[in-house]
Amino acid sequence: MNYKVIDREKYYRKGVYRHFTEDCKCSVSMTARVDVTDLVKHSKETGTKFYINFLYLLTKVLNSPEMTTECSISGSRTSSSATT
Repeated sequence: MNYKVIDREKYYRKGVYRHFTEDCKCSVSMTARVDVTDLVKHSKETGTKFYINFLYLLTKVLNSPEMTTECSISGSRTSSSATT
């Protein structure tokens, strides 16, 4: 695997990187029972990897407007989630 060393001082997204590494120590932990029967079937029918399909769906949900986590200016964490 090839890695590219990035000079953080010259990086064009330096402010974003600093925010998420220094100001907002974000982390998420969750355990839930999820019925993946349909996803397993879809993965077999399309010849695609279940894990990749699962990660794709998970990131789509976590990045949706209904599931957001924000950091305030002071660095404290606030969260909101959609109610079903």
